[in-house]
Amino acid sequence: MRCGIESVSGQRGLWRRVVVVLQLVLVCVGVSQLLAGCDQSKEVKKISLTEKVEGGGEEKAPVGSRLRIAVSAIISPRETFDSYRDLIKYLERRMGVPTELVQRETYQEVNELIGKRQLEMAFICTGAYVEGQAKQNMELLVVPVVKGESVYYSYIIAAAQANIQGLEGLRGKSFAFTDPLSNTGYLAPSYLLLQKNETPERFFQKTILTHSHDRSIEAVAKGLVDGAAVDSLVYDALAETNPQLIAQLKIIGRSPPFGIPPVVIPKELPAAEKEKLRALLLVMHEDPEGREILRKLKIERFAQVEDSLYDSVREMFNKVRAQALNQG
Repeated sequence: MRCGIESVSGQRGLWRRVVVVLQLVLVCVGVSQLLAGCDQSKEVKKISLTEKVEGGGEEKAPVGSRLRIAVSAIISPRETFDSYRDLIKYLERRMGVPTELVQRETYQEVNELIGKRQLEMAFICTGAYVEGQAKQNMELLVVPVVKGESVYYSYIIAAAQANIQGLEGLRGKSFAFTDPLSNTGYLAPSYLLLQKNETPERFFQKTILTHSHDRSIEAVAKGLVDGAAVDSLVYDALAETNPQLIAQLKIIGRSPPFGIPPVVIPKELPAAEKEKLRALLLVMHEDPEGREILRKLKIERFAQVEDSLYDSVREMFNKVRAQALNQG
């Protein structure tokens, strides 16, 4: 895997760059990676992880000739590929067309592929859906049901042994966000700070972007940062698959419930293809093979929901963006 790290100053016009080597583990594979350096000034470091697993070109294909599916980097690229490979193959057989898995480093890049009609379907983050529906002509297809619900939470986490209680305990410390369009990994904690009349730049001494929740979890466990905001679905799944990792951590804050990360399509997708995809996903849990694939993904089934499930996230999104514009 190729990793590049780009540093961006949090104080315009007066900053200095340092070389930072940071290798983060692909958690379920169990390969430990670590090396980090820190500047003493306030800055935001973007951890650029450019590994991609994708099919052929993204040019516009004839309608119905193939199924290009993106999975946003909620977890790191190789983990995503391993997790969704069986689902992609299942859909290929049931839809009867070649199917490709497309990955990108950021949520925004996946949103843009949908907007350009270079995907037929995508599994994306809730925050990315709110942005994409407004700007990228994106439509809700179905949502996962996990433990009987189609909601999830933002967890604020810290090291188990750290003397840190609640978000306020992270004031002046280092913090990991996932992606600027992540609901649980960026939007929700930013909204909490807004309610305190604070911004991430003022509240934290240093922040990083990891671009996946498992890397944010690993960053806290390895002491690279003091805290992070992460997706409850990823954290809870790792509690089952990697309890030794989660034992090093504690949850110091939990958000209200939010609409779960959805499955989306471009609005221009032909109605027949759209309905075929939706119908297939909605009954997948009734088929033994489909049910086993979903079990591995820790999904009980897919369901249809009203778009209003995401209204609370829209409200946060609009307020956080308005604050950023006012500061700009």
